[in-house]
Amino acid sequence: MMSSTDAPASIRRLVPEDARAYAEFRLAALEGNPLAFGSSAEEERGHALAVAAARIHDPARPQDFVLGAFAGRDVVGTAGFKRDLRAKHRHKGSVFGVAVAPAAAGRGLGGALVRRLVAEARTVPGLLQLVLTVSDGNGGAEALYRRCGFTVFGREPRAMLVDGVAVAKLHMVLMLDAPSGSD
Repeated sequence: MMSSTDAPASIRRLVPEDARAYAEFRLAALEGNPLAFGSSAEEERGHALAVAAARIHDPARPQDFVLGAFAGRDVVGTAGFKRDLRAKHRHKGSVFGVAVAPAAAGRGLGGALVRRLVAEARTVPGLLQLVLTVSDGNGGAEALYRRCGFTVFGREPRAMLVDGVAVAKLHMVLMLDAPSGSD
């Protein structure tokens, strides 16, 4: 029997009606890979639906969005974009919450999500760069971001403590106004 993750995934912006599916997917990602995310499942468990709904649609932040990859009705991947709204920083946007369900991994879905996010971010007026962090040692994610054009510009030691274990974060950037391969 084929699961819904065996079908090709379609990618689209999440809408408010997707909040429950997104919250469930996000909690599973946080539980399944706690070293990869700044949020913890324990912190979000009680208010995951509210967090998901706010990330999907916040009238005060109309340029922010979350992409979802779907296999049938199931969310099998996500990638989020959040623009910095402060006057001196609004040229920057952040990538967050990139995750792919284990059953859908290895099919290029993470790259498809990030490339789609970058393409949509390029349409945001005045946006010059995207930033993200990736846990040091998460070679697969770092390689994916590098393939999508991101470069490392710093390493923050002990960026997180997860169950007493220090996790460094690599800071990466993609200059949207520069030709590929330049700063």
